[in-house]
This record gives sequence, structure tokens and C-alpha cells, in this order.
Amino acid sequence: MEHPLPGHAAATPRPARDPAALTRRREDRDFARMAAAFAPHGGLPGADEVLRRLRRHAPLTLSTFARALAGRDVLSLSRGPELLVPMFQFDPADMSPRPGVVAVLGELRTVFDDWALAAWFATPNDWLFEAAPVDLVALRPADVLRAARADRCVAQG
Repeated sequence: MEHPLPGHAAATPRPARDPAALTRRREDRDFARMAAAFAPHGGLPGADEVLRRLRRHAPLTLSTFARALAGRDVLSLSRGPELLVPMFQFDPADMSPRPGVVAVLGELRTVFDDWALAAWFATPNDWLFEAAPVDLVALRPADVLRAARADRCVAQG
């Protein structure tokens, strides 16, 4: 077969892009970014591990924990078959929910799904001078709550 133009190689057809594969790659990148942001604050263990840790500090039942997850009073995200729970939302001394995180979840859970909520905590925020909320919520919860309120207003339009 002759080349279309002398001196130029024939164009090889590109394979069609698989939208599902593109979405998976984007989710993988987002997850890696969240995991890196959450790592210094206790990481992203599975729900079973979090329940074990909670039980060491308080007589928490599976149903109580499940209600907190279902009511989105505790942030969690699904990754394949696993339910992961960011540890930054608990005080490491007694595993009680951090009031600042509870307040932010109350502001944002009506406008963001669980994945977007987790990403919000992991992403540098303009309202926080490019700090990620996860890095400030234990130290400056009022500032993080103000950022959440501003972002809720933006998300609502």
C-alpha cells in the first residue's frame, strides 16, 4: 500500500477509547490522591478494622456503627467490595468523632456524595489558602467549617 503523501507514514488507526476504562483510571488517580492525603492522619482502613478500634474505646455495636455510616454521620467510601473509613475523622485518643468533621459533614452531605466528600477533605482549598481540609480540621475546625459553608453555597448555585 502506498503512503498517502510521499515521505509520510500512513496513519495507524487508534483504538476506540473505553469510557469505563477512562473512568476507572480517573478514580484510581483520585483514590491515590485521597489515600496520600489521609495517610498522615491515620489512613483509610476498612470498616471492620475501624469497628474493632472503636470497640476498644466504647461498647459500640455493629448496628450503631452501621447507622452512623448509613446516616452519613461518619464518612466512608466504597472501593470495589471494600468500605473504607478515613481515620482523620476520629480523635485518636478515644476514637470519638471530631466535632469539626461532624459539622463539615452536616454542611456538605446534602450537596456531595461520599466520594466527593472524601475528595473535598483531601483537596487543597482556596478558602483555606490552599491547605487541604484534612490537614486543618483538628487544629482549626472553625476555618474548615467556614470553607465547607462557602463550598456548599457554590455547589448549590
